[in-house]
Amino acid sequence: MFIFFRLFIFFLLFLIAGCSPATKEELIIFHASTLALPFNDLVGEFKKIHPRIKVISESSGSREACYKVSQLNRRADIIAVADYLVIEDLLRPEYADWYVQFARNRMVICFSEHSRYGSEINKDNWYKILSRSEVKFGRVNPDLAPLGYRTLMLWQLADIYYKEKIGGKSIYAALYQNCPPENIRHEEVEHLPLLQSLALDYVFEYLSIARQHNLKYLSLPKEIDLSAPDLAGYYTQAKVSLSGKPVRQWFGIPNSQSHKPKGRFHTVYGSPITYAVTIPMDAPNRNLAVEFLEFLLGEGGRRIMEKRYQDALSPAIASDVSRIPSELKRFCRKQ
Repeated sequence: MFIFFRLFIFFLLFLIAGCSPATKEELIIFHASTLALPFNDLVGEFKKIHPRIKVISESSGSREACYKVSQLNRRADIIAVADYLVIEDLLRPEYADWYVQFARNRMVICFSEHSRYGSEINKDNWYKILSRSEVKFGRVNPDLAPLGYRTLMLWQLADIYYKEKIGGKSIYAALYQNCPPENIRHEEVEHLPLLQSLALDYVFEYLSIARQHNLKYLSLPKEIDLSAPDLAGYYTQAKVSLSGKPVRQWFGIPNSQSHKPKGRFHTVYGSPITYAVTIPMDAPNRNLAVEFLEFLLGEGGRRIMEKRYQDALSPAIASDVSRIPSELKRFCRKQ
């Protein structure tokens, strides 16, 4: 009888174990907000291959995404940003020792059918219209997202390209003065509701965002839209100094006693818009992260990026081929 009782208990425990949900593997991704829609699609397709995984995907400005690791002591499996120089500046070499450039984009000006002077604006007069006192336009915080400092670079390049003054001021100075602090946001997508609600007439955005959200937009000359690799040297004439203010201060997060990062000034120079991705050194699930990047850089991932209006690089460009995971080398070339 005792033997049968033990067998019954064993069988019961076996049934309970078999019916209980298995612990899911987690994949943690911090990505630029401009990658929100393509990465949502990528995650959806990746989960069809790995249905038992749980993906935690956080969208923010690119610099903010890196600050989560370097200043807030958070861990991620993948970090994808809108400027490879953000990884160079904030993660290498302490938190990541390689990255892969995988997509390009360009700057545009978005507006709505109700924007002031929307029927008049063109590539030759946009800076005159945006400098008018009654016109409201927005930009992004340069300390948190590349779109922010790229907007300021675009204005500087406009001075060089158009060679005009507005009321005796440079184009850069006139636009800077006409964009008050309340029109500055932390990341790209925060401006979209303001544009749609008519709180803003214009916003500086990426082409992919404009097309993903079916917005009206104005294309700009390649000499100022930061899209052309062959103008890389020309773009370096523009530069922006970042405050280096710790991210905790931007969001009112108190510093811990064990980790009080010091801000530092940093100058960023103009360059063609290039997105990059890396796996941090302390990634909790490195193997799964590598599999995701194989999908991103492969044909399926490139197709999704193109569908979301972002030019995928094929092959991708590795910062250091010797350091990237061996599984990714077939998708990459040297920088």
